[in-house]
Amino acid sequence: MAPLGYHTTFPNTNLQKMLHDPTSLHETLKKADTFEIFPYEAYGPQQDIVAENCLGSIKLESICKELHVQKIMGLKEKDNSIADSRGGSTKTLIHWAQNIKNKKFHRWDLGESENKEMYDTKDPPEYPLKAIKVRTKIIYSSDDDMVKDTDIRALAKQMKNATARKVKRAGFKHDDFIDGQFVMEDVYNGIIQDLEHPKPLVIRTKEKKSNSISFSDIPWTALLALAGIVLCIAISLINCCCKKKKKPCTSESQQPNPRVFVRPKRPRV
Repeated sequence: MAPLGYHTTFPNTNLQKMLHDPTSLHETLKKADTFEIFPYEAYGPQQDIVAENCLGSIKLESICKELHVQKIMGLKEKDNSIADSRGGSTKTLIHWAQNIKNKKFHRWDLGESENKEMYDTKDPPEYPLKAIKVRTKIIYSSDDDMVKDTDIRALAKQMKNATARKVKRAGFKHDDFIDGQFVMEDVYNGIIQDLEHPKPLVIRTKEKKSNSISFSDIPWTALLALAGIVLCIAISLINCCCKKKKKPCTSESQQPNPRVFVRPKRPRV
């Protein structure tokens, strides 16, 4: 549901500005000893958690509000305790920001020098989506504020057996996939139906299956016999040519011309 992969165009311009420098943001979080969204150590098990403190600093509250973290986690009142809900790794957020900035779907960016050590390239390698052959259905919305529908379709195209289905309801946002008013009707019922009545597996491929036989399909014994026949024919042709060259030829002047008719001379009376 609405996978955050490719980001050639990021629809949320406000959040894009906040995540424009993933390296600096990561360093800021590390200095604050914040490695988790709603870090447990910072607030304790019964401390109220609000969106303003989700990254351990009130300076970063705008990112949390733009991500609708409180709504997604079901934290609609300030009396929700951390014992009832937990967050996630801040590294996931930074990795996402890297992909948004670079407009690619790649592995974690360690920096140019460390990338060379880890990946043997200065840039982090992109994920090989073409290697994914498992049947996959991607559900997306054209009004998603976190991922563009064109990027979703591009993601599905890279996978050999993936299909993409658009939510028909207008105004369906990213967080509506979790707690939307009509999410059961728009999304979940279709998922249940697909699981209960799966369609036959058909792997999509651009190349048409050819009926021609390749050399790899022919047994090696047959290839060996064929090579012997070709060799015999070649030797016979060479011998024939040599014999023709040795045969003496008569010059054109010595040969009678069959086309010239010589009339016999008549005796004089």
